[in-house]
Amino acid sequence: MRKASRADVLTPANAITTAGLLLTAAGALILNTPLGFWLVIIGKFMDVIDGQVARRTHTSNFGADYDAIADKITVLILVLSTFYYHLVPLPFLIFLVIYHGIIAVIGLDALFHSIDADPSRLGKYTMTLHMLAIGLFIFDGVFHFAHQAVFILAIAVALTGVSTGIICLTRYIREYIDRVYKPFHTKH
Repeated sequence: MRKASRADVLTPANAITTAGLLLTAAGALILNTPLGFWLVIIGKFMDVIDGQVARRTHTSNFGADYDAIADKITVLILVLSTFYYHLVPLPFLIFLVIYHGIIAVIGLDALFHSIDADPSRLGKYTMTLHMLAIGLFIFDGVFHFAHQAVFILAIAVALTGVSTGIICLTRYIREYIDRVYKPFHTKH
């Protein structure tokens, strides 16, 4: 496991990541209200900008790992909250738990074995689709629109996120197995 210096931990990007995580958690507690919705939106927006701030100020392996872990915690918090408030269809929540659970296990194992497990562009796109679908479902549930346009859009985004998630997960698992287990099967 890698050691982090104080300079790697106390960065503007990590402060933004922490603030975003806390805002998302606070919003999740009152997710069935407009204030809860907006707190989650602001928290997730901070998650979008933390990487840009890191690239402009100070990047570190710790910051990248912290951001990835914060992302998984955010997903878990939102899944639990949307389940509690019945804002997102259960099959999509089950998919999110399985998908992000597998990704988290692979990421943690890679971290403990000092293997770089950089997220792919498809992985970031998939995460964006998952968060967008959750946001649309929450928006529809909190603001109670009479028509179903937002809900239908949320379903379409969720299905796209599931499709790209399956592709992404297949790639991650194949790459992970190749990196971790292939060295044990090579002849010396």
